[in-house]
Amino acid sequence: MVGTNTPDAIRQSTSSASVNADHEAALKELSKLKAVGPATASAILAVWYPDSEPFMSDEGLDFAAALAPGDSGKKSKREYTVKAWRTYREEMLDRKEREEWDSVEELEKALWSWAVLRKYGSEEGGSAATGEVSRDGASPAKGRKRGADPAPVAVSSANKKRKSS
Repeated sequence: MVGTNTPDAIRQSTSSASVNADHEAALKELSKLKAVGPATASAILAVWYPDSEPFMSDEGLDFAAALAPGDSGKKSKREYTVKAWRTYREEMLDRKEREEWDSVEELEKALWSWAVLRKYGSEEGGSAATGEVSRDGASPAKGRKRGADPAPVAVSSANKKRKSS
């Protein structure tokens, strides 16, 4: 369905959204395109504004409100609406400030990593049952700043630290 959007419609929507200082209005403008809902539109905003606009990933939505290992957060069901985006964005911005993350992009990536480790466990013995996600037993999203801990945040087969771009 996304392929049915005309080049002119895509140019008009993205041009209008990219200069709109009101990011909610920009999200709504992008969502006017066929097969582009709030989650996809949030991905575009996240590319344009990585410091302040989170991507509505499934993992981010599930764990944005989780504050400690074993805490499932407060999401019982994922919603991909403008209202859900607004709530998610507020949670992510609040958490970014409270935990002193450099950007919401960095926080969202950490939440994604945390969700994967909680679901599949880790090579170091962490498990989904305990919510253990790092060598020190703390969640990667809890009070961690870039460069503050040599333990890897991203999951890789060789368990190497990945640099964020």
